[in-house]
Amino acid sequence: MAAFYHRTKSDKKEKKKEPSFHYNDGQGIVSVWLWIFILILTAIPIINLISLLTLAFFVQNKNLQNYGRASLVVIVIPTTFFWLLRYLS
Repeated sequence: MAAFYHRTKSDKKEKKKEPSFHYNDGQGIVSVWLWIFILILTAIPIINLISLLTLAFFVQNKNLQNYGRASLVVIVIPTTFFWLLRYLS
C-alpha cells in the first residue's frame, strides 16, 4: 500500500529543520477577547485617542504597539489633510 509509509530511524534523522516565519519574542499571543475589547474601545469617540496613545507608547506587547501606532497614523494623516484643505481653500 503506497498510502501508508513507514518511517525508519534514518528518515527521522534526515529530517531538516524548516525555517520559521513566525515572529515570537516571548510576549505571548493577544487573545481574541482582548482584540474585541480594543475594537470596542476604539469605537468610542475621545476614548479611542486615549486608548490608541496608550497602546502605541505604553504597552509592552509589540503587536499591540504596532496596532496603536498604525491606527494613529490612519487617523492623523486624513485628519490633517482635511483640515489643511478646509483652511487653505
